[in-house]
Amino acid sequence: MDLVGMVTQAAKKELLGKIAPMLGENENNVSSAVSSVIPSLIGALVGKASSEKGASELVDFIGKNKLDNGFMDSFGSLLTGGNAKPELLEQGGGALDFLFGKSKVGSVIDLISRFTGMKSNASGSFMKIVAPYVLGMVGNHIKKNALSPAGIANLFLGQKEFVQKATPAELAQGLGFANMIGSCQTGKTSGKSCSMTQKASTSHAGGKIKAGAAAATASTTKASGGLGKFIPFLLLAGLLWLLSSFFGKGSGVAIDKSAIDLSKSKSMLGKVMDSAKDGVGAVAGSAMDGVKGVGDMAGDVAGSAMEGVKGVGDMAGNTMGAVGNVADSAMEGVKSLGDGMGAVAGSAMDGVQNLGAVAGDAAGSVTEGIANTFKSITLPGDIQIDTPEGSFTQQIVSYLSSEEAGSRTFAFDRLHFETGSSRLTADSANQVNNFTKVLKSFPAVNIEVQGHTDNTGNAGANKALSQRRADAVRQALVTNGIDASRLASVGYGQDSPVADNGSDEGRAQNRRVSVSVTSK
Repeated sequence: MDLVGMVTQAAKKELLGKIAPMLGENENNVSSAVSSVIPSLIGALVGKASSEKGASELVDFIGKNKLDNGFMDSFGSLLTGGNAKPELLEQGGGALDFLFGKSKVGSVIDLISRFTGMKSNASGSFMKIVAPYVLGMVGNHIKKNALSPAGIANLFLGQKEFVQKATPAELAQGLGFANMIGSCQTGKTSGKSCSMTQKASTSHAGGKIKAGAAAATASTTKASGGLGKFIPFLLLAGLLWLLSSFFGKGSGVAIDKSAIDLSKSKSMLGKVMDSAKDGVGAVAGSAMDGVKGVGDMAGDVAGSAMEGVKGVGDMAGNTMGAVGNVADSAMEGVKSLGDGMGAVAGSAMDGVQNLGAVAGDAAGSVTEGIANTFKSITLPGDIQIDTPEGSFTQQIVSYLSSEEAGSRTFAFDRLHFETGSSRLTADSANQVNNFTKVLKSFPAVNIEVQGHTDNTGNAGANKALSQRRADAVRQALVTNGIDASRLASVGYGQDSPVADNGSDEGRAQNRRVSVSVTSK
């Protein structure tokens, strides 16, 4: 089954006409982006879910993020009005974190932006729309066919060839799964690709064939007397093969890079191969000699390694003797230390008793300090709330109770979000509830909830996050019973700092949600 083709075709049919105007991008550019990005996303799934454990994690993620159970049926409604709804972008952000890892999402979006030619903020929104769409389609397929983890793993293992054919080489390399899917396309938009059989010629197995051919060529050129200068070059190719066999995947990247560098010298290899034209049979025979020579070298290396291990063993024996002597001395020291610790322990108990008394006094003082820190405020309607002295709540109540005219802005000081998310933490509930009571006590007040970030990361992504956070606070107030018509929400991103972004303290002040009183 070609999952890549199925999802790409469906996305072009259902999303293209909505996404292009929403992003302010040319429809042809977006169509090209869909054709490139969807195979890339499914390529990431191949790496993620090609085992039963990974498949189970995929199913759990789809379920927890509500990307099944009718998600695809309502997907179109999340793109109405010329904008993607905040909940879709939030789901998309979580999907990208799952597929690529939270720390890599920014670089992935930058790569897509460079490849497609779309603006960075448009690329970010595009990826956050397409990622949940892909996972939703996958979730539907899994559910419809009642696939087990093993069945899901087999499904994605079967997608490698389709991903390979559809993913441009630049994206496959940049996203880090070129080796996994065997992609060897050329150029940004070229339709050329290689089959899995062709790919084998550049795999580690193919490397062994090249090593044999290199040894054969060395033998032939030595016999001809004219190409001896290439022997070190060819021996290097054989050594690379040997290292690949010894160290496997752990050294795969370094060896692959060396192979690429060697391929750049194809003109030199061409001359060598021209000199080997006396016959394939002779070359094959010499190749076996070359492989044997490499095998002998490996034997020597292994022998030397064993001698080294033996030497280490002798050294270890001597070391153990020394450790024994140290242990005897240590026991004497411990005995003396034990005598000393008995006396110390007695003194320590006296100290603990005294400390307990001090701690009791301190606890009383702290309790009194906490009581003094919080202040009880009476709102219109005799509603009582407790809030820290000088807090956001106290300041805004003071302003609303005064005759002061004009708009004022106040920053929440006990409102927190999960990192990189618009989900409010549990400790934010007290301030949200207090502010709800304030708004109910001053029914003529209208406000604008404003989201702000520091300047770390992508400006477009920061603005989107600030909008989602402002929307989250507004929604919390609506859920608590405040009329939505009294509340607006705007995300300003990094555009309105109140402190210097050059320091941690300044950036912390700039990451905030504020309330601007628009009328009272």
